[in-house]
Amino acid sequence: MRSLLVLSLLLLAGGCNFDHYGLLPEQEGPDGAVDGPVADGGIDAPPADSGPDAPVIDAAVDASVDAAVDAAVDAAVDAAPDAAADAAVFDAPPCADPDVNPMCVDRAVLGTVSGDTASTPLTTSGPTEAWYLVNIDENNGATLESVTAQVDLISPPGVDFDLFVTCAACGDARTVSSTNGAGMTDTVQVGRDDIAFTNVSYVILIEIRWISATACGDWALTVTGDVTTTVRPCN
Repeated sequence: MRSLLVLSLLLLAGGCNFDHYGLLPEQEGPDGAVDGPVADGGIDAPPADSGPDAPVIDAAVDASVDAAVDAAVDAAVDAAPDAAADAAVFDAPPCADPDVNPMCVDRAVLGTVSGDTASTPLTTSGPTEAWYLVNIDENNGATLESVTAQVDLISPPGVDFDLFVTCAACGDARTVSSTNGAGMTDTVQVGRDDIAFTNVSYVILIEIRWISATACGDWALTVTGDVTTTVRPCN
């Protein structure tokens, strides 16, 4: 690569000594002997740089060639890391489209928590909008105790998902929500008063709704039963 660049620069430098760089062919004389280089003046013509300034010109050309080659090499070396970084960025997979507009009737069943006794919280996560159904069960028949639960949705940094919880069925007017911003936690509490000799278990439908994003990331959802709260949206 360096030699080709040197040759190109020399060819552009019209007044330089081509024989000095060994670029002109030699010519056989009438007696078969090899004479001097063939120049524009013909066989045995004096070298183009045979004047008193020839050494100065040759030195200047050498310096220019070396400087040009060094600059080209430096530029190629500097560009290599940038090109590698750009390739890594463009080869990275894109974010999943979070705005998928799921339907309530297509919700997934997340599970069941007890609304009046201790139970294991339900958890899930994902990158897109979603609907879930959760059963809030009454299990303590010995005393009158409200059947309650809490739903927490954590949005990832740079992404804003909001939380909507509906009682009983799709389209029910008894809906509570939390609409905090990107990277924050949305919390909704639900409850239903206990009635003697009546099972007051109920269902909630959880909607995770995408609002905006400047980054990629998964939300995290937790449903905890039997929490202390005074709200009773599911009565």
